[in-house]
Amino acid sequence: MTDVKQKQRVQDELNELVERKDKLAVFLTKDKPSDIDVEQWVLLHRQLHIMVKYVEVLEKRLALM
Repeated sequence: MTDVKQKQRVQDELNELVERKDKLAVFLTKDKPSDIDVEQWVLLHRQLHIMVKYVEVLEKRLALM
């Protein structure tokens, strides 16, 4: 049987990640701010992609608990 505390920790991590991912997604829909260089902008897009995959992993882990 899965430990309830462990499941809650994963759920909390997922909730926090989804919130951060959503904020980043909104930020990236706007024009690139002048104080962020192109390389950083590209990296932020890559970060969002990885965050989406991470959400999927956490959701699968929860489904298996």
